[in-house]
Amino acid sequence: MALYECWHVEDIPGDDVELVAGYQDGRSGEPEPGANRSPAYHHGWWAGLSDRDYSKRPEWIPALAKELFAK
Repeated sequence: MALYECWHVEDIPGDDVELVAGYQDGRSGEPEPGANRSPAYHHGWWAGLSDRDYSKRPEWIPALAKELFAK
């Protein structure tokens, strides 16, 4: 179970640097981050992993994306 499996839009801080770093690591196949990383990093990591291998995308990511685009 992922650390941030129950995220909502308001739980993701606007830290673009962390988000991009997480995305790059997820896209390059780095292992799942631990609790020492921010929610923004985790979100970026999952997005990068999902773009790298769509079959590994957890079910909660589409729900979060819908919530983001509904705002």
